[in-house]
Amino acid sequence: MSSASTSGLDPDLLGFLERNNPWWRGQPAVPAQFFRRWAYDEAASRLQSGIAKMVVLRGSRRVGKSVIQNQLIDGLLKLGTIDPTGKPVDPSRILAVQFDDAPSLGSLRSPIETIVRWFEQHILKSSLNAAAAEGRPAYLFFDEVQNLPNWSVQLKSLADLSAARIVVTGSSALRIREGHDNLAGRMTPIEIGPLRLGEIAGIRRLGSLPTYAPKARIEDWKTFEFWRGLVEHGRKHAGIRELAFGCFSRLGGYPLCHASPTLDNTDFLRQQLINEVITKTIEHDTSRKPHQVSPEPELLKHVFRMACRYAGQAVQPKRLADEVISLTQVPISNLKINQAIDFLADSLLISAVRPLELLGKGQIHPSKLCICDHYVRNGVLQETIPLDPADLAKEIESVVTQAGHLIESTLSYFLAGIPGLDVASFPPRPTEPEVDFILTIGTLRIPVEVKYRSRPPTIDQLGGIRHFLRKPAYQSAFGLVVTQTYAGLVADDILAIPASTMLLLR
Repeated sequence: MSSASTSGLDPDLLGFLERNNPWWRGQPAVPAQFFRRWAYDEAASRLQSGIAKMVVLRGSRRVGKSVIQNQLIDGLLKLGTIDPTGKPVDPSRILAVQFDDAPSLGSLRSPIETIVRWFEQHILKSSLNAAAAEGRPAYLFFDEVQNLPNWSVQLKSLADLSAARIVVTGSSALRIREGHDNLAGRMTPIEIGPLRLGEIAGIRRLGSLPTYAPKARIEDWKTFEFWRGLVEHGRKHAGIRELAFGCFSRLGGYPLCHASPTLDNTDFLRQQLINEVITKTIEHDTSRKPHQVSPEPELLKHVFRMACRYAGQAVQPKRLADEVISLTQVPISNLKINQAIDFLADSLLISAVRPLELLGKGQIHPSKLCICDHYVRNGVLQETIPLDPADLAKEIESVVTQAGHLIESTLSYFLAGIPGLDVASFPPRPTEPEVDFILTIGTLRIPVEVKYRSRPPTIDQLGGIRHFLRKPAYQSAFGLVVTQTYAGLVADDILAIPASTMLLLR
């Protein structure tokens, strides 16, 4: 490598790039983790196909975006399965930059462009376009790039003028969306949430627990037969499904909680998760564009704590504001509360499930607040609400009720991350009963109720679904009921599915 004096880069930044790219010096990278999340294959396929100039991995902190990036780099260097040549790539064709940790960027007006130019001159020894023309395209990995000013403009220029393959990761949905207009048609996003049950089974070596119909089109979900097939899939894999759901109930879905199957210190894991996911997001990611004012970190902490308390429920902003005022003795407007909710949702710490648009803009109902992970919620509130039916059998009624709210929160957050699937709430109105949430695929709507009890649901308990199905304007052919363990028909057009089986969807 060239010395700092000839590179044009600050010595600290040069040293940082050398440490982030040890393969340039023939040194090994950090060993890639053995278990690959579903998003690895998806990202590798899109990267190889060149379906878009950029593959974007989105998710909250610590869901494994950087791990997937490292596995992709490891695959390029060793496997030869990602590059179109089918061979391992030369280390000089790979640039990785973790912008969260990079020093001395404030003095660079266009840090992405500056670093890439330096990479062309001193590592690739060629322009990106010349290398691609020779059949050796460069791979550029930019981690947390959206924290840079004008990042989307720089990436647009890079995508339009350079023949490189680019992977971008980010934990802020807001700033990814801010760049969407600049990057329209140039990026293909992959949203990564907490671990799926099959991934928990894989990491913990419980056995094979495949996702149900992973290659099915979202249009296939519109048929009753698809959901009956899901029930049968759950029955087929009941043993491992229940083991994995038990682990999920106890420790949630963040990879760090399952990294060591022998580690089960819940107090330690809770605090580590809160520090690395919640605290770091709130304290680190509140800086946006200079002309934007972010919510104060203390307000965000209060609102997130209340979102944990009311997970799976719709709460008026005024109620949240009143509670913050009672804690802080500082006046807080409803607008500030809504801004805090928007920030937490944009940071993927919560999903704010809005009422069904069909209800009309004149209907004023708050969003349901759904948490990224119930284990995070348990840690923030310092209380444990189990989700596993075996554990719930030992609990009092109020705990079982709270578990039902958490299941609704968990499923709503999970389903909201599936492309092509819209998730909305259906609040009670004077002439219509509530439905917990509505899945919309095209013009078809599927009402879903959560009846998380040990007993099978009865048709009399499903007034919301029955009313919804009878209204032709809602264009709904069947409904679903989420249960603890019961699976099967409740009526000819209403199917009960255990929550653990619902989590086997892609």
